[in-house]
Amino acid sequence: MGFTKPQEVERFLKLCPEIEKYIVDAGIILIKFWLEVGKEEQERRFHARINDPLRQWKLSPMDLESFRRWYDYSRARDIMFKASDTECAPWHIVRSDDKKRARLNCIAAMLHLIHYKKMRQPKVELPNRSNKGRYDDRNSLSGRNFVTSRYCLCCDCWRSREEAAPRAGPHIGVRQHRPDTLERWLGQRKEIAALRCQVAELRREIETMRGVRNGARRGNGVN
Repeated sequence: MGFTKPQEVERFLKLCPEIEKYIVDAGIILIKFWLEVGKEEQERRFHARINDPLRQWKLSPMDLESFRRWYDYSRARDIMFKASDTECAPWHIVRSDDKKRARLNCIAAMLHLIHYKKMRQPKVELPNRSNKGRYDDRNSLSGRNFVTSRYCLCCDCWRSREEAAPRAGPHIGVRQHRPDTLERWLGQRKEIAALRCQVAELRREIETMRGVRNGARRGNGVN
C-alpha cells in the first residue's frame, strides 16, 4: 500500500517477536486472534454495505483497495504469520465468515487459554421502595411535551400504530422509524412479531373475560 518502506516492514517483523517475548516473560497474558474472511464473504459484505444506507459508513476507500488487492493482502498476512507466529505468542486463526460463530469461538478459546477461578456472585435483592414523599409522579408529567406514539412497543414488529391497530388494538411506544431496507431483511422475524401481536391481543381478551366473570360472581354472591 506504500505506507512504509520495505526496510521498515522488515525491521518491524524482526523486532515484533522479540518485543512479544519480553511481554510474555513479564507475566502478561498475550493472546493474538486473526479473523480470517473468505473472498466470497468479503464480497457479500461489501455489496451489502454499498446497497444499504445504514451500512455505507462502514465502507472506506481502504476497503475498496483491499478488495482489489486481495492477494497482496493475503501475501502480507502469510509473511506476518511466518515472522510472528511463535511458540511464546502464537496466532489463533478464527474462521469468521459467520460473525456470530466467530465471536463465540473467540470467547471460548480465550476462556480456555486463560486460567481463572469461578467467582461466586451474591444474590441480588431489590430493596423496598420508600414511600416517604410519595405523590402521583405520573400525573405530574401531564401537559409536558411527549413524543407521539407511532410504533409498537409490545413486540418487535416495527409497524406503525395505524398499521398495527386493526390487528392488535392500540399500541404505545417510541420505536424509531426504520428504512424500507430493514423490512426486507426481517423475513420470518416479521411473521413472528405479528404472532406476538396476536398473542398480546388474546391475552387482553382473556383478562377482560376473567374480569367480567369475576364481576358476575361477586354480583351473585359467589366467593
